[in-house]
Amino acid sequence: MNTREARTKCRRMPARRNLQNFWHSFSPRKGYRSPLPRNDIVTMTVFITDVRLGPEFLRIRKEILGRDFPASALIGVSRLMPVDGLLEIQAIAVLPCRDTATP
Repeated sequence: MNTREARTKCRRMPARRNLQNFWHSFSPRKGYRSPLPRNDIVTMTVFITDVRLGPEFLRIRKEILGRDFPASALIGVSRLMPVDGLLEIQAIAVLPCRDTATP
Protein backbone atom coordinates (compact mmCIF):
# COMPACT_ATOMS: atom_id res chain seq x y z
CA MET A 1 0.00 0.00 0.00
CA ASN A 2 1.47 3.35 -1.01
CA THR A 3 1.20 6.58 0.97
CA ARG A 4 -1.73 7.92 -1.04
CA GLU A 5 -3.72 4.69 -0.60
CA ALA A 6 -2.97 4.69 3.14
CA ARG A 7 -4.08 8.32 3.50
CA THR A 8 -7.30 7.63 1.57
CA LYS A 9 -8.02 4.57 3.71
CA CYS A 10 -7.46 6.57 6.92
CA ARG A 11 -9.79 9.33 5.74
CA ARG A 12 -12.39 6.78 4.63
CA MET A 13 -12.67 5.23 8.09
CA PRO A 14 -14.15 8.33 9.83
CA ALA A 15 -16.80 8.61 7.09
CA ARG A 16 -17.84 4.97 7.57
CA ARG A 17 -17.75 5.28 11.36
CA ASN A 18 -19.78 8.53 11.32
CA LEU A 19 -22.46 7.05 9.10
CA GLN A 20 -22.67 3.90 11.22
CA ASN A 21 -22.77 5.96 14.42
CA PHE A 22 -25.46 8.17 12.90
CA TRP A 23 -27.56 5.15 12.03
CA HIS A 24 -27.28 3.58 15.48
CA SER A 25 -27.43 6.82 17.50
CA PHE A 26 -31.19 7.08 17.63
CA SER A 27 -31.73 6.13 21.24
CA PRO A 28 -34.67 3.82 21.79
CA ARG A 29 -37.58 5.48 23.51
CA LYS A 30 -40.32 3.56 25.18
CA GLY A 31 -42.48 2.07 22.46
CA TYR A 32 -40.09 2.85 19.59
CA ARG A 33 -37.91 0.49 17.62
CA SER A 34 -34.13 0.69 17.52
CA PRO A 35 -32.24 1.27 15.36
CA LEU A 36 -34.51 3.61 13.50
CA PRO A 37 -36.00 1.96 10.41
CA ARG A 38 -34.61 3.36 7.17
CA ASN A 39 -37.99 4.46 5.88
CA ASP A 40 -38.55 6.72 8.94
CA ILE A 41 -35.71 9.03 7.84
CA VAL A 42 -37.21 11.44 5.31
CA THR A 43 -34.25 13.71 4.61
CA MET A 44 -30.53 13.73 5.29
CA THR A 45 -28.01 16.55 4.76
CA VAL A 46 -24.31 15.76 4.91
CA PHE A 47 -21.65 18.44 5.29
CA ILE A 48 -18.16 17.35 4.23
CA THR A 49 -14.89 19.31 4.40
CA ASP A 50 -13.02 17.34 1.72
CA VAL A 51 -15.15 17.05 -1.41
CA ARG A 52 -12.74 14.43 -2.77
CA LEU A 53 -14.28 12.07 -0.21
CA GLY A 54 -17.77 12.63 -1.65
CA PRO A 55 -17.82 9.59 -3.96
CA GLU A 56 -16.53 7.38 -1.15
CA PHE A 57 -19.18 8.70 1.24
CA LEU A 58 -21.90 7.99 -1.34
CA ARG A 59 -20.60 4.43 -1.72
CA ILE A 60 -20.60 3.92 2.05
CA ARG A 61 -24.11 5.40 2.36
CA LYS A 62 -25.41 3.01 -0.28
CA GLU A 63 -23.68 0.09 1.47
CA ILE A 64 -25.22 0.93 4.86
CA LEU A 65 -28.61 2.37 3.92
CA GLY A 66 -29.24 0.37 0.76
CA ARG A 67 -30.58 1.65 -2.52
CA ASP A 68 -33.71 3.27 -1.10
CA PHE A 69 -32.09 6.02 0.94
CA PRO A 70 -33.91 9.25 1.92
CA ALA A 71 -33.85 12.51 0.00
CA SER A 72 -30.41 13.88 0.69
CA ALA A 73 -27.82 16.52 -0.05
CA LEU A 74 -24.03 16.36 0.13
CA ILE A 75 -22.58 19.82 0.73
CA GLY A 76 -18.90 20.79 0.67
CA VAL A 77 -17.92 23.25 3.40
CA SER A 78 -14.61 24.86 4.36
CA ARG A 79 -14.76 24.00 8.09
CA LEU A 80 -16.74 22.09 10.67
CA MET A 81 -16.66 22.20 14.45
CA PRO A 82 -14.66 20.78 16.05
CA VAL A 83 -11.95 22.31 13.89
CA ASP A 84 -10.70 18.95 12.63
CA GLY A 85 -14.19 17.63 11.78
CA LEU A 86 -14.48 15.95 8.37
CA LEU A 87 -18.16 15.09 8.23
CA GLU A 88 -21.44 16.12 9.83
CA ILE A 89 -24.78 14.42 9.24
CA GLN A 90 -28.12 16.09 9.86
CA ALA A 91 -31.33 14.09 9.44
CA ILE A 92 -35.06 14.40 9.94
CA ALA A 93 -37.15 11.36 10.77
CA VAL A 94 -40.91 11.01 11.01
CA LEU A 95 -41.90 8.56 13.71
CA PRO A 96 -45.33 7.00 14.07
CA CYS A 97 -47.38 8.03 17.08
CA ARG A 98 -46.76 5.76 20.01
CA ASP A 99 -50.34 5.93 21.22
CA THR A 100 -52.77 5.19 18.40
CA ALA A 101 -55.89 5.33 20.61
CA THR A 102 -58.28 8.17 19.84
CA PRO A 103 -59.98 10.11 22.66
